[in-house]
Amino acid sequence: MLFSRPGLLHPPARPPDIPEDQLLPTAFPGRSEVAVFREAHAAWYGQPPSAAQLDRLMGDYLVRSALPFFVRHHCREQIARHPSLPAIRAQRLRRSRRVSLLILLALALAVTGALLLA
Repeated sequence: MLFSRPGLLHPPARPPDIPEDQLLPTAFPGRSEVAVFREAHAAWYGQPPSAAQLDRLMGDYLVRSALPFFVRHHCREQIARHPSLPAIRAQRLRRSRRVSLLILLALALAVTGALLLA
C-alpha cells in the first residue's frame, strides 16, 4: 500500500530554515571555517582535502559568500543532531543586541549631557 510506509505521510522533521550566511556559525559556534571545511570534506568524500583544494574552496567561499554543497549538508546534519543549537545562537544574538542597545543609550546620554553642559 502506498501510504503504509513510515515517513511518507509524516516526513522526518527538518532543521529550521537558517540563512546560508548564518548556517556555519550556528552549526559550529566557536570553530574556524577552515576546520569545518576540512571536516565536511572528509565526511563527504572520505578523505581530507589537499592544501590546494582547501585554498580554492576557502577562496570561493570568501569571495562569493556561498558555502559548498557538502559544507551546507554537514552543517544541516549537525543542526539536526543537536536541535538546541539555533535556539542557543538566537539567545546569544538577543543578548548581544541588548548589550549593543545599552551601549548606544549610554553614548547618547553622554553626548546629550556634553551638549547641555557646553
